[in-house]
Amino acid sequence: MKNLFLIFFTLFVNSIIYTQTVTRISKVENYAYLTAEMRWELDDEETYTYGNEGTKETLLLNRVFETGTGLIDDFRFLKDYNSQNLKIEDIEQFNDEGNWMNDRKLSFTYDLNDRILTRLSQSPNGNDWVNQDLEEYEYVDETTTIFRDYNYENNNWVIRERITTTTNSSGWIEVIEKIDFFSMSTNLVLFERNETILSNGLIDEQINQIWDNGSWLNESRYKAYYNNGLLEKEEVFDWNGAWNITTRINYTRNNTNPKLTKLVLNCQNNMCDENVQQTLLSYYPDGKIEKSFTQIWDDGLENGPDWVDWSESAYVYETNKETITKKAVDFFTGGIFGLSTQTIKYFEEGATFSVTFNSLISSLPHPNPTKDIINLKFKNPINQNTTLEIYSIKGQLIHTTILKPGQISHIIQLNDRNNGIYTLKLRTIKGNEVYKIIKN
Repeated sequence: MKNLFLIFFTLFVNSIIYTQTVTRISKVENYAYLTAEMRWELDDEETYTYGNEGTKETLLLNRVFETGTGLIDDFRFLKDYNSQNLKIEDIEQFNDEGNWMNDRKLSFTYDLNDRILTRLSQSPNGNDWVNQDLEEYEYVDETTTIFRDYNYENNNWVIRERITTTTNSSGWIEVIEKIDFFSMSTNLVLFERNETILSNGLIDEQINQIWDNGSWLNESRYKAYYNNGLLEKEEVFDWNGAWNITTRINYTRNNTNPKLTKLVLNCQNNMCDENVQQTLLSYYPDGKIEKSFTQIWDDGLENGPDWVDWSESAYVYETNKETITKKAVDFFTGGIFGLSTQTIKYFEEGATFSVTFNSLISSLPHPNPTKDIINLKFKNPINQNTTLEIYSIKGQLIHTTILKPGQISHIIQLNDRNNGIYTLKLRTIKGNEVYKIIKN
């Protein structure tokens, strides 16, 4: 997948203007492998249309393949966006003998900080739309969000949930309150508490508790271990008067492929010696994934316990094209491991466009692209806790740091990360700022 970001930027006193050219998806083809005929057959196809010349599709059309007929229209999504490229309408339609029929409509509104305010779901009634579900989001302050549902029978709003998140020097605590449906009350009651503990900007531990008879009871726990900033081990616990480990995941890294092995172990009586699953990951020299190969442990083999092939995904990258070929166990052919499905994604260069916004920082994150570090410099010392998050290209949160009031700059270390594209997000009460980062 080809990405070109940050061609240039012009800095003003209160805002940043920059242009970027992005690669957007244009078509996806899904194939099924016909084992008996030893060939691939097209299953369905998705095409993307960008009527607003942006990076988000205004039309997503799905067509299915029928033998003897070819591709026929199946369903589609019609989408509309506001000036901030936020989705405000999403209509789902299905094809009925050549006629497009409405199936569902979603509508969204946002506040000045681009946070969602309402979400309305409607169903068709002839040529009209009938309201089904209406949700409202209220951002009380920097810690509390309230979720409401509209009761059409009584014509009033009913609070469904309240989430309060407080941060401290070591992480954050999220408390969830919900309606007690069993008591038929409309009052919020304590329901769940989630604590996240950070160490050097990485998630170290997470504890989940539930509210029961006036006190918090431990439910589950997650613990992570790192070596030079890289995940080395994960453990999952449940509570039975004490923490009992149930699952352990070990990560082993190598300089040659497979560069990463993920081993899942089942634990009993605090002993983790029962193999469950292992995944071996191989990468191309540029850091893109080449193959993901998964095996499961089988105790019932005739020649004794051993690893059994379970699934494989192989990735091939070409200019504006990505092919993912999967193998899996086919139970219809007696459990034979072989070719299963193939997905081909096609990309196109979207229009180069300019973005202007008020920003916390005085210049864009730099250098970008980078080989090791990213510098952030703020216009003024920040006056509130600001959460800095980094996500992988697959949307996985890989780094979190709480920036404290008074900071004027910050350095992000990326020297232990694979080459590729990352998303940097700054979260404050006033909204989020998002930047694309390239490591090469």
